Amino acid sequence: MNPYFIILSIILSYIITTLFVLIAMIFYAGATSTNPGAPGFSLWANFITDLGRNKSFSGRSNITSSLLYSISQIILGLLFIPAAIILPYYFKDTKFDKWLSYIGSFCLSVGGILIIVIAFRPPDIYENAALSGIANLAMLMYIILYSIAGLHNKSLPKKYGCLWLVILANIFIQVFIMSLFAVGVAFWYIIFSVIRFFLAYGFYKQSKSLTL
Repeated sequence: MNPYFIILSIILSYIITTLFVLIAMIFYAGATSTNPGAPGFSLWANFITDLGRNKSFSGRSNITSSLLYSISQIILGLLFIPAAIILPYYFKDTKFDKWLSYIGSFCLSVGGILIIVIAFRPPDIYENAALSGIANLAMLMYIILYSIAGLHNKSLPKKYGCLWLVILANIFIQVFIMSLFAVGVAFWYIIFSVIRFFLAYGFYKQSKSLTL
């Protein structure tokens, strides 16, 4: 079986997911945690998860945005499952690479499943801190492990390992800015989505010569 079409479907899912999030931003009812009167969605002041609220911080209904965001997260979580299955096939050079990819894919699967679960739990109704923490930790471990495997693997161009490192750096920058300025900076979600797309596209091109 050639993974060509599987990777292509993952790329299309990334595009659909990002479009749903962008549309959800347009329909967001407005307000931030610190400014209930703020109009619309701010890339610099809102958390991306604010889109999933049934009611915005102003108290206005946010059902349309919440529904679109939840759908996007369900699609995202679901596409992580085939990605987790197929990625280890690119890392067969050594046992070290193989085991890193297996553990990394397990973490990716856990993160994907938790993202789906959280999508059904609007943050203004449910407390998702614990689930989000586990999901974020699983995704962080996935990125770290595949960064190492990507740089160590001799069959793949080093740029793939570097892309995972860029994603890792993006996460740390986001956390630093959030901690320093206490803002959600959803802007970084857009950057993350673009990098993730290029990573998937790179494996799409590489998959033409790979048979499972």
